[in-house]
Amino acid sequence: MYVLVLNPQEVWRYSPAGKFASVFVPNLQNSADNRQAYGMAFGPDKNLYLSTQGGVQGSGSEILRFDGKTGAPLGVFVPAGSGGFQGVASIAFGPDGNLYLAGDEITGILRFNGLTGAFMDVFVATHPYANDISPRGLAFGSDGNLYALAAPAPQPGGAPGYTSPNRILRYNGATGASMGEFVSPGGQLGQPMAIAFGPDGNLYVGTTKPLIRFGPRVIYTGQIVVYDGTTGGFIRALDSLNRAGLAYPISMAFAAIPISIRDIIFLSRIPRWMWPVGLGFIAGVIASRINDRVAHSASPRGGAG
Repeated sequence: MYVLVLNPQEVWRYSPAGKFASVFVPNLQNSADNRQAYGMAFGPDKNLYLSTQGGVQGSGSEILRFDGKTGAPLGVFVPAGSGGFQGVASIAFGPDGNLYLAGDEITGILRFNGLTGAFMDVFVATHPYANDISPRGLAFGSDGNLYALAAPAPQPGGAPGYTSPNRILRYNGATGASMGEFVSPGGQLGQPMAIAFGPDGNLYVGTTKPLIRFGPRVIYTGQIVVYDGTTGGFIRALDSLNRAGLAYPISMAFAAIPISIRDIIFLSRIPRWMWPVGLGFIAGVIASRINDRVAHSASPRGGAG
C-alpha cells in the first residue's frame, strides 16, 4: 500500500500486513514555491504519478513521475501550464492508457498522452469541479465511462464556483460527451470526497457532512455509501451507525485478498451451528474466483488492457 502524506510531504509504503516498510518518495515539498503533492495514481507502465500544486494560484503545478519499483524521480511528466493545467488536481488513467486530469483552477477535464505526457485535448469542455481537495475525484467504470465529482454549476457568466462537490457526473468514455448526473445531490450523498468502483461493479463514495459546529470549528462525520454501478441508485451505507468514527474519507482503493488456510482455521473459533454459513461463504468466494478466471480466459485478448 502506498500513502501520500501531507505532513511531511512524502509517499510512504506499507507491507501487505500493514506494517510500515519505507519512505518510498521523500522530500516532495518545495519551500521555494510552496509546492505540495495532492493526487496520486499508478500508470499502465507501473510507475507512480503525482499531481503537484505550486506557484501563484497553482500556476507552477506539474505531474511528476517516479519509478514504480524504487521511487526514484523520473522527471516532469506534464509541465506547468500544459493544456491550461494549474492548481490542485485529481488524476486517473483511462482504459485507453491516457491520463485524465480535473482541478480547481481548470474549467474542464484535460487528457494527456499516457506514454509521453503531451497534451492531447480538452476531453470535457466544461466540468464544474470544486475547490475542495479531492485526490480521488475521477474514476472510470467497467463500462468505460468517466465519473467525476462535481460542484454546483456556476451561474451564467460567472466564474467557476468554489464550493464543495455535491453530485457525481458521468461522461462518455470515448467522446467526453455529458451523460448527465449519475448521482444527484441530497439523500445519502452529502459532500462526496472520493469515488471508486468496487469489484462488484458498484460505485463506492466516501462522503462527509458537518456534525457539530463550535464557532469556526466544525466536527465532521463520514461514511461510505454504495450506488448501483449501472443505474446510480442508492444501495446501502457501510457501517451506517459509523462505529468506526469515520470523519473525512478522501481516498479509497480495492484489493483482492486470497483465500488462505487461516480462513478455514477460523471456523474452529465459532460455534459449530454456524459452520455451514462460514463454509458456504468460503465456497462462494472460491466459486466466484473460478468464474472470474474462466470469464477472463474466455474473453477476447487485445485492446488497451
